[in-house]
Amino acid sequence: MITVRRVGISAVAVINVVNVVKRKEFDMLPLTYVKSGEIVKVVKVSGNDSAKKHMNDLGFVNGTVLQVVSSHDGDIILSVKDSRLAITKEMSERIMIDIADEKELYKSNNDMTHSKS
Repeated sequence: MITVRRVGISAVAVINVVNVVKRKEFDMLPLTYVKSGEIVKVVKVSGNDSAKKHMNDLGFVNGTVLQVVSSHDGDIILSVKDSRLAITKEMSERIMIDIADEKELYKSNNDMTHSKS
């Protein structure tokens, strides 16, 4: 049994963390918990169809590599390809990520540059 002590995190975040532990997918965690400067890759976006479509339109699709520019209480500013994007804590809780590295970020940015030509 997992005991949850109220420390200011939302129910969605707790459910996501519990589900990760149950499935033993420790390489996947909500974007909410990532620190400034970290490079991550989107693994999964949760929510209803309209929320998923909105996130997809913003560029949050499986495999997208992004860098966290700033993070404060779950609200996050991200560098996604050639843009910066601010998202709320509620949105960041729905984005499951894996830690990536600079090579993946560089490759992702170059792929975007070449696809514009």
